Amino acid sequence: GGLPNTSAAQNPSITYNTPGTYSVQLVSSNTVGSSAPEVKLNYITVLPSPISTPLAEGFETSAVPNATWSVRNDFSSTNWEQTALSYATGSKSVYIDESVSRGSIVELYSPTYNFSAMPNLALTLKWAGAERDTNTTDYDIFSVQFSTNCGLTWTPRVTRNIKSGTTGLSGFVNGSFVPTPSQFKQEVVPLAGVGLTNATNVLFKMKFTAESGKSNN
Repeated sequence: GGLPNTSAAQNPSITYNTPGTYSVQLVSSNTVGSSAPEVKLNYITVLPSPISTPLAEGFETSAVPNATWSVRNDFSSTNWEQTALSYATGSKSVYIDESVSRGSIVELYSPTYNFSAMPNLALTLKWAGAERDTNTTDYDIFSVQFSTNCGLTWTPRVTRNIKSGTTGLSGFVNGSFVPTPSQFKQEVVPLAGVGLTNATNVLFKMKFTAESGKSNN
C-alpha cells in the first residue's frame, strides 16, 4: 500500500512504490467526534515504468484486466474483457458485452509509453462494431484517447459513432454481434504533430460510451 499507510494531516501526501490499484478511506474528525468512514474502492492506479519500445498487443495471452492493461467504469457491471468468440487475427480480442448498462462509460487503459526514442509515431488498431437499437436518437461511441499527464486530461485521436452509415461499421445487427475477421477495420493513426514526439509518459485509453437504448457487442 501507500507510505505512510495512515495520516492525520489535513492534506496528506502518500507515496505508492508498487504498481497496482489501491483503495482509500477517509475519516473526518473535529471536537464533536468522527464521521463514518468514506471508502473509495480501486480509487488510485499506479502504473509501471513507461515502455520505451514498440508494443503489439493482441490480447491473446492474458485475461483483462491484468498487470499491463487496467479497466475502469462508472456504474456498469460490464467491463472490457477478453473473448475467444471473435478476433481479427490470432484467436482472441477484447470487447464490451451487449449487457453493458445504458448510458455507462467503460474504459480500457494501456501501459504508459516513453516516445523519446521512437521515430515515426503511429497507432494501428483493428476494431469492429454494429448498431443494434435504431429506436433512439443517440448511439454507442468508441474512442481512443491519449494523456501526457497521468490521465488528468485526455485528447481524442479516434472517435467512431456506432451508427449505421459510419465507415467501417457492420451496419445494423438486431442481436448479438460476433464479427468475423473480415469485419474488423484496420486504422493507422499518425501520432506526430499532436504533442507526443519526445513525450516520456504517454497513456492511452479505449473508451466505450453506451447509448440510452440497447448496445451491441
